[in-house]
Amino acid sequence: MIRTLLCLLPANRRRAVIAHLGLTVLGILLRAVGAVLLVPLVSALFGPSPADAWPWLAALAAATVL
Repeated sequence: MIRTLLCLLPANRRRAVIAHLGLTVLGILLRAVGAVLLVPLVSALFGPSPADAWPWLAALAAATVL
Protein backbone atom coordinates (compact mmCIF):
# COMPACT_ATOMS: atom_id res chain seq x y z
CA MET A 1 0.00 0.00 0.00
CA ILE A 2 2.82 2.42 0.82
CA ARG A 3 4.56 1.51 -2.43
CA THR A 4 1.36 2.33 -4.35
CA LEU A 5 1.06 5.64 -2.53
CA LEU A 6 4.65 6.52 -3.40
CA CYS A 7 4.00 5.73 -7.06
CA LEU A 8 1.01 8.07 -7.09
CA LEU A 9 2.98 11.00 -5.66
CA PRO A 10 4.86 13.44 -7.83
CA ALA A 11 8.57 12.63 -8.04
CA ASN A 12 9.61 15.78 -6.17
CA ARG A 13 7.44 14.89 -3.12
CA ARG A 14 8.54 11.28 -2.64
CA ARG A 15 11.64 12.18 -0.66
CA ALA A 16 9.58 14.25 1.80
CA VAL A 17 7.09 11.42 2.32
CA ILE A 18 9.88 8.87 2.86
CA ALA A 19 11.55 11.22 5.37
CA HIS A 20 8.22 11.65 7.16
CA LEU A 21 7.72 7.89 7.34
CA GLY A 22 11.23 7.43 8.71
CA LEU A 23 10.74 10.07 11.38
CA THR A 24 7.38 8.54 12.29
CA VAL A 25 8.99 5.14 12.82
CA LEU A 26 11.76 6.74 14.88
CA GLY A 27 9.19 8.49 17.07
CA ILE A 28 7.29 5.26 17.61
CA LEU A 29 10.49 3.46 18.60
CA LEU A 30 11.43 6.19 21.08
CA ARG A 31 7.98 6.06 22.66
CA ALA A 32 8.28 2.29 22.99
CA VAL A 33 11.70 2.64 24.62
CA GLY A 34 10.24 5.16 27.07
CA ALA A 35 7.41 2.80 27.97
CA VAL A 36 9.80 -0.11 28.46
CA LEU A 37 12.08 2.01 30.65
CA LEU A 38 9.21 2.62 33.05
CA VAL A 39 9.28 -1.00 34.21
CA PRO A 40 12.78 -1.02 35.77
CA LEU A 41 12.28 2.54 37.00
CA VAL A 42 9.15 1.68 38.98
CA SER A 43 10.74 -1.57 40.13
CA ALA A 44 13.76 0.31 41.49
CA LEU A 45 11.58 2.97 43.12
CA PHE A 46 9.58 0.39 45.07
CA GLY A 47 12.55 -1.89 45.73
CA PRO A 48 14.75 -1.98 48.81
CA SER A 49 16.99 0.84 47.56
CA PRO A 50 15.05 3.61 45.77
CA ALA A 51 18.31 5.41 44.97
CA ASP A 52 18.94 2.75 42.33
CA ALA A 53 16.23 4.42 40.24
CA TRP A 54 18.40 7.41 39.26
CA PRO A 55 20.11 5.73 36.26
CA TRP A 56 16.74 4.54 34.98
CA LEU A 57 15.29 8.00 35.44
CA ALA A 58 18.21 9.46 33.48
CA ALA A 59 17.66 6.95 30.67
CA LEU A 60 13.94 7.75 30.58
CA ALA A 61 14.69 11.49 30.51
CA ALA A 62 17.12 10.98 27.62
CA ALA A 63 14.56 8.97 25.66
CA THR A 64 11.95 11.64 26.34
CA VAL A 65 14.18 14.52 25.24
CA LEU A 66 15.06 12.78 21.99
